[in-house]
Amino acid sequence: MSTILPQYEILGRGKEPRNVDDFKGMRIRAVGGVGQAMELLGATRVTVPATETYTLIERGTVDAVSFPYTYAHAAYRIHEVTKWYTSNLQPGTAECPIVFNKSAYDALPADYKKVLEDIKAEAYQVQKAKYVSADEKNIPLFKSKLTEIVYTDAQRAEIQAKVGQPIWDKWVADNKGKIPAQELLDFILAEAKKAAGK
Repeated sequence: MSTILPQYEILGRGKEPRNVDDFKGMRIRAVGGVGQAMELLGATRVTVPATETYTLIERGTVDAVSFPYTYAHAAYRIHEVTKWYTSNLQPGTAECPIVFNKSAYDALPADYKKVLEDIKAEAYQVQKAKYVSADEKNIPLFKSKLTEIVYTDAQRAEIQAKVGQPIWDKWVADNKGKIPAQELLDFILAEAKKAAGK
């Protein structure tokens, strides 16, 4: 099952990225697809373990940090050494699955497998509730200490065209013939629009 990580956002210090061009030259701790997105915006991706990010931004080795919003930034206390945060950039997220060794799983009794399958729905609800409670605590904390950066719909569309579309197109091309990549992407984008009420 998935750990359904929230969308990432960025906390930083120094120049605030108020428009797309402001990301050029920034050094951002970002991993995976979010790191690729930051590079397409002109930033330099810095890939380091999460536990090193506080020290890196405190010392000025990086300008900003990308983590799942808000719980991860608060867990690593990034808000203590930054000046601003993005609240609706939503450059993507990462998949963080829970997996079993196939042989070990196959060796489980059928009733154990059923318990594992049955508990997933409840586990997802607990995850969602924990993210909501983290936001209820952390968003007011961020707002009280940091400058919030909110992007307009036009700015987000510009970022999507510059960053999202090329990454999606490459992913579809890389997976063509392996899976129904375009159909899967279309489905995900349609569901995201429904969830956002657009």
